[in-house]
Amino acid sequence: MNIIDPVYAGAVGPVSILPAEYTQYSIPELPVTTLQYDSSTIITQHITYDICRLWYYILDLRRPTVLQVHNPRKMCAFNFTLGSNITLFEATRYNAAFRQDHYELLYVPATDFEDLFPAGIYRFLQVEVTAELIADVGLDVAAIMPADHQEELIPVIYEGISLPMTVSMQYLLEKIFKPEKRGIMARVLIETATKDLMVVALSQLKERVYPTPHVSSSERQLFSDIKEFILKDLIKNVSVKVLCREFGISKGKLYSAFQRVYGASVSEFVRQQRIELAKRLLSAGTPVGDVAHKVGYTDTSNFSRVFKQQTGSTPTSYRISDS
Repeated sequence: MNIIDPVYAGAVGPVSILPAEYTQYSIPELPVTTLQYDSSTIITQHITYDICRLWYYILDLRRPTVLQVHNPRKMCAFNFTLGSNITLFEATRYNAAFRQDHYELLYVPATDFEDLFPAGIYRFLQVEVTAELIADVGLDVAAIMPADHQEELIPVIYEGISLPMTVSMQYLLEKIFKPEKRGIMARVLIETATKDLMVVALSQLKERVYPTPHVSSSERQLFSDIKEFILKDLIKNVSVKVLCREFGISKGKLYSAFQRVYGASVSEFVRQQRIELAKRLLSAGTPVGDVAHKVGYTDTSNFSRVFKQQTGSTPTSYRISDS
């Protein structure tokens, strides 16, 4: 998606240089495109991953500006507004979505459209997602992507829902803008945080649209005990059958309630916890083969494959970079 300023002439660029005064706002290690006009500066950073795209915009508008957006193809993206000067009085149908520290799922049509933005510095981070991914988490794609004969001419917000960013989202955004490493590892950490942010946004939007049933305090305590039982010895492949026998519950209840309480299946939860333990052991300098055994993998190559799927880095690379 390309944002351009059609009102004021005399653009300088685009150039692949980030002006020094915007360094504090930028994402390190990602390519930069800068457009400078008489009364505005527009900076774009963009990178494509295997299951999503990351777009980041800094708009420094030194007077009220009509922005023209050129979108060559239709797309769906989570928009996270990190900086905005728009008030309710100044809001229009399109830019009303861009409230500070809020996010929404946008459908952006393949068209050109314009909107007026008040003077100020705006920062938008967008994670583009596929229709297949939206449908895969159980959201209704038809609610945001209109049929071709009903094509909208401006962006559409999924169910009109704009949600405040959560603490976990702020934490992941911090990981994107301030990765703990440099170079290749920084890019790996940014990619991981971007995908985690996408997953959290999808999950929370689904929760808003389709709230999960209430979990009682006794049920929460039961599954807290099950969690401790699993964590007590991650090296063992604790089966669903063993958990059902140990805690006297049916498979159906275990599957549905565990997902409600922890947001993951039993097997997904075990895999996540094993990877977190593996990270700690690798950071402590434990050899990769020993780590694989300590987290329940008899085959080191299988452990390495799963570790890379979950973190974007091989165990050896992670161990070296964190040493």
